Amino acid sequence: MAENPLSILNQYGVAITPAEKYLYIVNNQYYGIIPQDSVYVYDLINEQFVAKITNASFKTPSTATIFGRRVYITNSDSTTISIIDTATNQVIKVIDGFKNPYRIVVSADGKTGFVCNYGNGIALGTVSVVNLETFTIKKNISVEVGPCNCALSSDGKKLCVTNYISKFISIIDANSLIVVRTVPLSANVGNPFNINIDSNQMCYILSILSSNSYVSVIDLSTSTLLLPYATINNICYGIVFSSNPNLKQIYLLTYNKNTTLSFININQGVPELLLIQYKNDYTVEYYSTIIKICPVIGNAILTYDKKFLYVTAYGTRLSNTNNLVEL
Repeated sequence: MAENPLSILNQYGVAITPAEKYLYIVNNQYYGIIPQDSVYVYDLINEQFVAKITNASFKTPSTATIFGRRVYITNSDSTTISIIDTATNQVIKVIDGFKNPYRIVVSADGKTGFVCNYGNGIALGTVSVVNLETFTIKKNISVEVGPCNCALSSDGKKLCVTNYISKFISIIDANSLIVVRTVPLSANVGNPFNINIDSNQMCYILSILSSNSYVSVIDLSTSTLLLPYATINNICYGIVFSSNPNLKQIYLLTYNKNTTLSFININQGVPELLLIQYKNDYTVEYYSTIIKICPVIGNAILTYDKKFLYVTAYGTRLSNTNNLVEL
């Protein structure tokens, strides 16, 4: 065991290996909480921590993405992405040339990575297209201001990007590597933060304004923003789909704050999963709280059979990171 898991203070990004044996958990120093930037490895079979990975390239690591034996770690306070080999749990390569990279998604063949470069939040941001065989950036695609999250459609044809500052969604053709549509969100839904695309090519965007969250939907077959949007009186952080692709349902990672809290002060809330049920026209039929989770949600990853959800804690100490929720 690398060290006592109680020393994990600020878990955020999380990724699960294809065989569902290990979790890779990003530990960073967001919001003034200062642990050592690191990645922890948790054995899901034996329910114990088995490694702590540190590297000089880790600078406020934010997200983890696994493909094959590689774990891609975005270092959001730097210009680099670190690559970990799951066989050795060592950083085997560092790719440089990014601008505050926040999220990476990988193509289905594992050859291409798409990286959201948040930048300085003032100038236009970019999405870097990375050749993951040669570890080189082959193109930077200009998007809007503050790209922070992205999702690739299941057919691999479209990449959707949330631009947090400018409040636009950029839709990129993954073959031509050109922005084919820039979709403005409704004026009163706040800043788009997270995004996910279901198997029906419907793109769900989670945005935040003050103490509320909003879910907007874009039909990628027409690149059309559907109205109205869903309003949730809590701050939400992530989107998870139902295990049944025929159901128009999504789960939101949220917390019930009961009082008006700032975006940063998240430890006072009670973490919950929220279910949103859509009608055939994608207007909201209902939403309700279905389960409470403790402690505070940082991020989550579905198992490959989509039956279970692993949730990391954010900004808090805990003795068991393996918070398993059955959907």
